[in-house]
Amino acid sequence: ALSTAVPCVLAPVSFFVAWNGVLTLVFKGFPQSLIDIKMSLAAQNLFPLRPENFGSKWPKVTLGAQVDDASPLTLGQLETLRE
Repeated sequence: ALSTAVPCVLAPVSFFVAWNGVLTLVFKGFPQSLIDIKMSLAAQNLFPLRPENFGSKWPKVTLGAQVDDASPLTLGQLETLRE
């Protein structure tokens, strides 16, 4: 899969506060080369890929997260993160 991969660039679009206050950077779509890698890995069945959740179907990367036992973010904290 990787031997035939074509380099690509992810274009950042915006910051996004996801579930539980996870700060993410969202990109403008998946480049075809990343889709091709995923399809190739799935076809080879070297290891089973779990079904994707809704949140993993769009291009983003986690920048930071709270510890598991942290209190939920307040509306004010969310607004600060979105500024």
